[in-house]
Amino acid sequence: MQHTNFSDLALASTRWLAGFSGLFHDVGKLTRHFQGKLKRAAPERDAISHEWISTWILAHMLRRHALDWDGFLAAWHDWEHGPEGIDALARHDHSWRPFETLDGFQSTALMVVATHHRLFSVDDRRGEGFKNITPPSTGVLSPHRNHVGVFPLTMEKTVWQCPEKWSHAKAETARWGALLQQGRVLLEKLEPKSPIANPVPYWHKAGLIARAAMVLADHHVSGRDFLQEPAASGYKSVQAYANSVAKGKLNQPLTWHLEQVGGSAATYVDFFGPQPLPCLSKEIREVIHGNGTPAPTRFAWQDSASDFIRQTRLAHAGTSAFLIFNVASTGAGKTRANVRVLEACRTPDDPLRVTAGFNLKTLTLQTASAYRKELGLTQDDCACVIGDPLARALHLHQQQDEDDGPALDTFNSSGCDSDAFLKSLPDWVRALDKPDAGHANATLVAAPVLVATMDYLVAAGDPTQQAHHTQALLRIAHSDLLIDEADSYDPNGLVAVLRVVQMAGMFGRNVVVSTATLSPVLAEQIERAWQRGIAMHIADGTMPLKTHTVLVSNLGSATGSQVLHKPDSGQFGQWYRAGMGDLYRLAASAPTHRLCEIICAPKPPETLAQQIVNICWDAHASHAWSAQARGRTVQVSIGIVRFANVDPLLAKATQLTQQKWPEKNTVVKICTYHARDIAMRRYLKEQALDQLLKRHNDPDMGQHPLIAKELVQLPEQTKHLILIVLASPVEEIGRDHDFDWAVIEPSSMHAIIQLVGRVNRHRLVPVFKPNVFVLEKNIKQLENENKSEPPRPCFVRPGLQQVDSQGKPSTHRQPSSFSLLHPVKSNSDMTQPFALDAGLVFDPQRRCHFAEEDDKAITQLLRDADVFFDSQPAQWACDWFYVKHPLRDRQRNDTWRIEPLINDKLKLEKYERNQGYSPWVEKCANATEYRTEPEYGQWLCPTAHEADRQLRTQLESIHGAGSPPVLSFLQIGRQFSLKNAAEHPPSVQWSGIVVNR
Repeated sequence: MQHTNFSDLALASTRWLAGFSGLFHDVGKLTRHFQGKLKRAAPERDAISHEWISTWILAHMLRRHALDWDGFLAAWHDWEHGPEGIDALARHDHSWRPFETLDGFQSTALMVVATHHRLFSVDDRRGEGFKNITPPSTGVLSPHRNHVGVFPLTMEKTVWQCPEKWSHAKAETARWGALLQQGRVLLEKLEPKSPIANPVPYWHKAGLIARAAMVLADHHVSGRDFLQEPAASGYKSVQAYANSVAKGKLNQPLTWHLEQVGGSAATYVDFFGPQPLPCLSKEIREVIHGNGTPAPTRFAWQDSASDFIRQTRLAHAGTSAFLIFNVASTGAGKTRANVRVLEACRTPDDPLRVTAGFNLKTLTLQTASAYRKELGLTQDDCACVIGDPLARALHLHQQQDEDDGPALDTFNSSGCDSDAFLKSLPDWVRALDKPDAGHANATLVAAPVLVATMDYLVAAGDPTQQAHHTQALLRIAHSDLLIDEADSYDPNGLVAVLRVVQMAGMFGRNVVVSTATLSPVLAEQIERAWQRGIAMHIADGTMPLKTHTVLVSNLGSATGSQVLHKPDSGQFGQWYRAGMGDLYRLAASAPTHRLCEIICAPKPPETLAQQIVNICWDAHASHAWSAQARGRTVQVSIGIVRFANVDPLLAKATQLTQQKWPEKNTVVKICTYHARDIAMRRYLKEQALDQLLKRHNDPDMGQHPLIAKELVQLPEQTKHLILIVLASPVEEIGRDHDFDWAVIEPSSMHAIIQLVGRVNRHRLVPVFKPNVFVLEKNIKQLENENKSEPPRPCFVRPGLQQVDSQGKPSTHRQPSSFSLLHPVKSNSDMTQPFALDAGLVFDPQRRCHFAEEDDKAITQLLRDADVFFDSQPAQWACDWFYVKHPLRDRQRNDTWRIEPLINDKLKLEKYERNQGYSPWVEKCANATEYRTEPEYGQWLCPTAHEADRQLRTQLESIHGAGSPPVLSFLQIGRQFSLKNAAEHPPSVQWSGIVVNR
C-alpha cells in the first residue's frame, strides 16, 4: 500500500484549521499603535504584540459563541475597557492564557494565531542562564516577554484601542462581516463528526502543520504589491492596513490580507500531503536493490538485511513504518546499506525519497559523492547542502583528482538545480524560492535524495525558526530519514535530533539510525521520539499502520544479524540491550584488531610530554613497517595522539618536536589536526591525510607519494621514521583513516570507541601487541590533582560528567582509566592488555564502568526530553525547550582572517559589524608565523603563505585564474574562528592559532 502523510479526516481538519487561523491571525493590527507604526515606517518592537491581541479577540468571540459582527465589536470593547484586557496588563497581570492544553480545534486555532511570529516564552533571558531553566510545571506558559512587555502603571491605554470611527464605514463593515462569515463556515466544518481517538497528539500534529502552512502563507501574501492585485480597484475606503512598503507607504488592506492568508494557508496544508515530487527511478532502485547479484562476501549481510526488511513488510498487509538501527561495524559498508534498507521499506509503487543527516560537513560531502558513485545517482537525483561554499568547492576539486570520480562539469555544488529539474517541479515548490536568490529552497524540498548537515534539518523540529522550519518540515514530510552517527552529538544536540525523529514519525516515515556504538539510553530516546510521532500520525484512529523496530548488523554470522522487536520480547530497552549484547558476545571470539594498554599517570604530571614520547616509541617499535630509502631499510609507522582539547594539543605539539627519542637515528614528524586552524590549511591537511590513510588491501605504503617524499628527505643514517597526527575530537567522526597505533586522552567511552575505529581500520590485521594506549588520567584531572580545591569534573567539554549542587562530580567519580575501563561484572587485571571494541559498551560480561557512568550522565541530561515528549506535549508551543537544547552551543565566536604579505609577514583582521565601510578591522599588519626549529619536525603543515599558494592553485584549476570565485573562496579560506578571543591579535603558529590571553 502506498504511503500517505494524512488520513482524509486529518488532512481536511488541518486545512480548515489553517484557513480559520489565517482569517484572524492579524486582527490585532487594528490598534492605533500598529496603524500609526505602519506610517512611521521605522523598526519598532511592540509592547503588546499584535498576534497576542488577535488571540485575545478571537478567544473572547469563541468563548461567547459570537463569531459575527456584534461579537467582534463586543470582544474589542472588552479588550479596551474590561478587567481582563488592557487594564490587566497595566496591573502587570499576565495570568490570562488562551488555552491550557491543545486538545481541540479551538485551543489549537488560538495557539496558531498566538504563535505565528514567535512561540511563548518563560522570560527574556538567553544564553547560558537560559539553559539552566527548569521546565515549566504547566502545559502552556503565559505570554511574558515574547508577547507582552513590562508596562508602566501610567501607560497610555488609548494607543492599544481601535482608531476612532473605524467601524463606521459601510464598505469596511461589509468586508469584516464577510470575513467573519467565512470563519463561521470553517468553524462548523471543524466540529468533528465523530470523536477523535487520541485528541492531544491529533491536535498537536494539526497545529504544527496548520501553523507552518500559515507562516508560509503569511510570508508569501505579505510580499505582494496590493496595487498590482485585481481586487485593488474595489477597495476605495480602507480604515486599516496590514503592512507597508518603503518609507511608510501603506500596502495591503487588513481585511484583504486576512482573507488571502486564510485561503492560502488552507491550500498550503495540501503541500504536506501526498505530492508528485521527484523520486528515484525504477532503474536506480534496481541498482540499490542489487539487481539480484549477490554482494561480495564482506557485504553479504546487506543482502540479508534488505531481504529481512522486505519480507517483514510483505508479511503485514497495509502500510508499514520502520525504525531501523544499523549497528554494523566499521568498514562493513553502512553507507550503501542504509539506502538499501530504506529502499526495502517501500513497495515498488511507493516513491522512494531519502533525507540523510550528518554531523560533520566533510562526512556530508563524502556521502554525497559515495551515493553518486556507488548508486549511479545523477545531478538531478542527489542534492548536497552543508552551508560552506569553500568546503564544497574544494571537495569538487578533490573529486577531480580521483580517476573514478565525477568530472567538475557533471554536477555543481548543490545538485538538483538544473533547468530541466526545476521546470519539472510543481508551481508551489518553485514558489518557495526567493526572487533573485537562486533555487536553494526548491532544491532542498524537491531533491529525491538530500544529503545535508543536521544544521539544516533540525529546523523541522524547531518552530522558532519560522520559514526555515516550514521548509525543513516539508522536506521531512516527503522523504524517509537517515541519521548517521546519532551518538556523535552531545546530549543537548541529540535532543534537537530527537525532535526531527519525532517529526518523521508524525508523517509515518521510515527512519534509519546508523551507528555502531549507540548506547541503550540513546536508543531508547530515539525510539520514544519516533513512537510519539507515530502516535500523532495515527491519532484519529482511521489510518492503520504497522510499526516495526529492527536491529541489523554485519556481526553474528556470515550473513549478519537481523532482529525484529516483537511484543513478547519485552520493552524496547530490554530488547535492544539483549540484541546488542548477543552481537558483541559473538564478536568477542573474533581475532583482536585493537589491543589496549592503560598507561599509568606520569609523576610528576609535567613529564607528560616525555611519557607520550615513550608511548609513541613503543607503539612504533611494535607496529612499524619497512620502507626503502637511499638503498637502506627504514622502519615507518603512522600514529595518532588524541587530545580532548585544543589548547593542550597546541602546547604539546612544540614540546614533542623538541623531546629526545630513545634511539638517535629516529626522525619524528608531527601534524596537528583540529578546528583552530586557518580554514585553507585545515583543508590541505584533510586532503593529504585522506589520500594517505586509505589502506585497503594493505598497499605498499613506502610507494605512496607522501611517504616517498618524506623518505627522500631523510638523513642517510635514519633508521626510524615516526609520523604522528596530534588530533582533537574532529578526527573521531567521519574520517576514513587507518592509523598503525593510537594514544588516547580519555573523555568519554564513545570518544574512545570512535577513535580506536581509526586504528587498523581497513587492514583489520590480527594484533598481538598493544596498538592502542589509553592514558590513565586526562590532562584536566592531572591539573586538578595539583590544586587543593575540591574535586572538579574532568570529563567535560568534551565529556558527559555531571556535577551535584555543590559542583562536585556526581558521575565518573573515579577518574582513573583503570577503574573506568574495568568490566562491571569481572575481576579482570586491567594492567594486562585487553581487546578494545564496542563490546566494552554492549557485551554484558565486558561492559565497563565508563559506559555505565556515561549512560547515567546521559539519563540526567535528557530529563527535559522526557518532559517534552511524554509529560507535557503542549509545551511544543513554548520556546524554552528549543532555546535550551540547540543542535550546537550558541557561543559567540570571533572571526578573523589573515592576508599573506611580502617578506613572510601577515596582516590580521577581525570581523566587527558596523565598522564603517568594511567590517574587517585591521588588528596587526606585521605579524609573523611561529615555526619550530628545526623545520623538519613538522609534517603536512604548510606555512600560511604556502597554504595560500596551494589553495589558489587548486581554485584556479576549477574556476580559472583571476575569476571572482577564486578571490571569494580565497577570502573564506584565509579565515579562522576563535571563541571569546581577546582584543589583541592571536598568534599564528605552525600548529594552529593560539589565543593571547
